[in-house]
Amino acid sequence: GRTAYVIGTVTFAGGYFLAEVIAIRTATSTITKVMTIRSKQSIEISAIGITPNGRTAYLLNQGFLPTPSYGTVIPLRIATSTLGKPITVAPGPAAIVFTK
Repeated sequence: GRTAYVIGTVTFAGGYFLAEVIAIRTATSTITKVMTIRSKQSIEISAIGITPNGRTAYLLNQGFLPTPSYGTVIPLRIATSTLGKPITVAPGPAAIVFTK
């Protein structure tokens, strides 16, 4: 693969949780983009899954706070390194599987 995606640290600033997803060009080991997820809900990205065609990655967000809460799956468009609209799921998503 040409790009590796790394989950960065979560911070809290200005009333928002902020999480980073960092794109790294594998050939040169350089950061090409840092994407920030900003949310009033807690953010804890636990895993990244990439579709078999390599076009979209999905970030699993645990989302435990505030209680009761929900988790989300956040699409990441590989070609543009842009984040899509979060998909609400049950709290604590732990794994993602793709089928063809």
